[in-house]
Amino acid sequence: MKTAIETLNALEKFNIQHCEEPIARWDYLKLRRLRKKSPIPIMADESCCDHHDARRLIDLEACDLLNVKLGKSSGILNAKKIISIAEKSKMKMQVGAFMESRLGITAAAHLALCSKNIIYCDFDTPLMFTTDPISGGIKYRDKGVVEVPETPGLGASIDDTILDRLEKVIT
Repeated sequence: MKTAIETLNALEKFNIQHCEEPIARWDYLKLRRLRKKSPIPIMADESCCDHHDARRLIDLEACDLLNVKLGKSSGILNAKKIISIAEKSKMKMQVGAFMESRLGITAAAHLALCSKNIIYCDFDTPLMFTTDPISGGIKYRDKGVVEVPETPGLGASIDDTILDRLEKVIT
């Protein structure tokens, strides 16, 4: 924790919006103390997998924000439970992701639109892929704008013709 506090204090001059999970997730009981010593807002990420974690972190005053991920929360229903708890506590949130395709990020983008307390989105992972096998779905626009389809369901699907052209690895 000492290293995290020193690092956060050294980074203060750079006007950083927030720091995600600056200590190991299992050490979450130290987050409150770290938060009080940090000039940078603390976002709980790995330590917030479900609504029980969200409630505990909020009750402990351990963080300024929560990062909600569909993959971490086991889907939309559980993610909505986290969001509901955060809203009741007036906590701001980010919707993030792991290494989902544009299909998964499209679902996350729809989730991000469900609450005014979601003020950050981390939807860049599909931009790192060399091949995009998704048809429809979100579109990336200039200056970080993400456009979400207004069709039933996600408005995205897997394009089998692209999948068929990809290298196959058989073990």
